[in-house]
Amino acid sequence: MRSSKKFIALFMTIMILVLCTVVLVACNNKDHHEHVWEEISNSATCTAAGERVSKCTVCGEEKREASEALDHDWDEENIEEIEPATCTAEGSGVASCKRCTEKKNVVIEKIAHNITKPDFNKTRAATCTKEGLIAGTCKMCQEYVEVKLDALGHQFLGSSVVKQVATCEQEGIREISCSRNGCDGDENGNIPAVEVIKSPALGHDWQESTTLDIEPSFTAEGRRAVHCNRCEKTLSEEVVPKLEAGKPTTYRFRIARANRESLKVGLSEVNITIKDASGKIVETSNNNNFNRVNATMTVELEPANYTVELSGLPDGYSADASYSISPGSVDKDLTVHASLLPAAQASASTHYTTGSVLHDYTFKDVRGREVKLSELLASKKIVLLNFFFVTCGACQSEMPGLVSAYNIYKEDMAVIMLDCVPYDTYDKILHDFMQPFNVPFEWYAAQDLTPTGGRDEDYNNICEKFGFNNAPQNVIVDQEGVVLYAEGGSTSEMQFRNIFKKYTSSPYSNVATSSSTSPEQEQTNLPIRFDADLPRKDSASRKEEN
Repeated sequence: MRSSKKFIALFMTIMILVLCTVVLVACNNKDHHEHVWEEISNSATCTAAGERVSKCTVCGEEKREASEALDHDWDEENIEEIEPATCTAEGSGVASCKRCTEKKNVVIEKIAHNITKPDFNKTRAATCTKEGLIAGTCKMCQEYVEVKLDALGHQFLGSSVVKQVATCEQEGIREISCSRNGCDGDENGNIPAVEVIKSPALGHDWQESTTLDIEPSFTAEGRRAVHCNRCEKTLSEEVVPKLEAGKPTTYRFRIARANRESLKVGLSEVNITIKDASGKIVETSNNNNFNRVNATMTVELEPANYTVELSGLPDGYSADASYSISPGSVDKDLTVHASLLPAAQASASTHYTTGSVLHDYTFKDVRGREVKLSELLASKKIVLLNFFFVTCGACQSEMPGLVSAYNIYKEDMAVIMLDCVPYDTYDKILHDFMQPFNVPFEWYAAQDLTPTGGRDEDYNNICEKFGFNNAPQNVIVDQEGVVLYAEGGSTSEMQFRNIFKKYTSSPYSNVATSSSTSPEQEQTNLPIRFDADLPRKDSASRKEEN
């Protein structure tokens, strides 16, 4: 037993020595790690060079190197005045160094003349591009003086006029006129002056799956392609072989919404049944023929007339009684629709994600109003649920951009702000949070989680059902009550604009209507936006907008 203990002790000692050796070699061999230097001292002064000492935070090695004199850091904001400046003579003062006791003499610039009774025969106002002049007797020095006034610069404020709508491949062009009275124009002869604002092309919005443009027949080939949702361009096009009687043909059935996006939730319980003209079942979905990631069933069938039936759809979704398949319908979207679930069906175990159908919640607004989600969706294309809490810095930083972007798309959307912290009080704190951001009156703001004060009111606890554990979070719900978008983190104004533009435009805005709308009609119905420009002083402070 003793020898065993001695052996263990000896073994542990050897292992410790080996480990220490490895550490020492790693730290001493500069080739085995990169130093991370941290300055720990610097003996340089304003006027004398010194030595800078740095230490490696990895291995503790120190290095010393010469450092140049720091130079004086003059406090120009707190000058000790010796001789005050006048409108005819400069003044003098003393500035102190912030690092040492040195001082230096400084010149204080003249102050402006105070002309109280201008000579209107010589005085002229400044314009946007030309200097002005004011002449008269200065009240302080009693001398007759002439003072130049800087040109005002153009003031581009207000709404812009769309000259060229941005498309997938063409940049957008807007113009905004100078709002200053008496603007004397620009170098192009425009009076008032005009600023041209360009925005980049939108880029193509490709469909996530191919569209069967021409069905194959027993006498002719078909065509399928991936199309852009915004224009007539196609990303790829392929030939679909002619049908041959008695020879199996590949049929693809995809469960999709009216916006042509695949169903994204609840696919593990979905069943697809294919029946022939006599009603006999010829194929059912299984792990081999049904891709539950993109909701697509692929089977080999002889060209004929079939019917397809869906069952096991997730809560809130509904399908047609059956879908008719002609011999040439080799690509077929089985379009499903959704509707808000009754609020009473929501429970503590309810969980939402992108693609989920929400329950028809009632929101108790901080201003004393009540509104149902279904009431908002009856008149708007989308509803934004903005989850926040009042002490969240990121929530505060995104609010100005959210308000500004909303003002562009407010005809098509509604906003519900949901405080997702239970210890925020229900009224005053929410009021105080919203006031600095000029939150529109038509927004609804409500407490989402049940407060810890033990109130009797019913709260929705939606943020818990999404599994959110931080803020801000933004969720977009379409007219059928389906979650289209759910992302966390602070969002910029331009990001909000792009998100709202996407989900208020075709095809997303048509999910609650008939899916028979043609691509040509959809393109015609695309909205044209007239963006309200944010106030800016001049063109130099304007960045190109998306």
